[in-house]
Amino acid sequence: MRRWFFMMLIMVVPLITFASVTNVPKKVKSTFNKQYGDTYVEWNRSVDGNLVATFVVDMVINKAVYNSKGEWIETTSNLNEVDLHPCVTEYLEDTYDYFEFWDGQTYADPETFGIEYYVTIKIEEIIEGEEDIETIESYIKITFDSSCEITNIEEV
Repeated sequence: MRRWFFMMLIMVVPLITFASVTNVPKKVKSTFNKQYGDTYVEWNRSVDGNLVATFVVDMVINKAVYNSKGEWIETTSNLNEVDLHPCVTEYLEDTYDYFEFWDGQTYADPETFGIEYYVTIKIEEIIEGEEDIETIESYIKITFDSSCEITNIEEV
């Protein structure tokens, strides 16, 4: 149920924070088509004035951001657990006795020339007391760089 809620949130929030755009500059369309081919795309303008292309490739929701000159700024893609890089999956399985995949994204921009992976997992820690057993749930966001090195771990 929570996943469904978050997926709906991902779809609805852009409708609130972005204004739909019908007149996309040719330079922006050209850059997009060179990167992602001729695919169905919905264009919006972000609050900072950049153009945001929302599109689906292989059942994955993607958002590519461009400035008005047609320069690519970044792309984020939602990930399912099966889409994770093998090194990310290996780290999670080796590090946590029990985890539940909660959310995943990739991030790419022209400055880093690579993809970063953002993964949020739910973990459960069982604490055995003298008289009872307590289960503590927490959510952890782990960031991996393009070489699968961990760059950040934080509780969310």
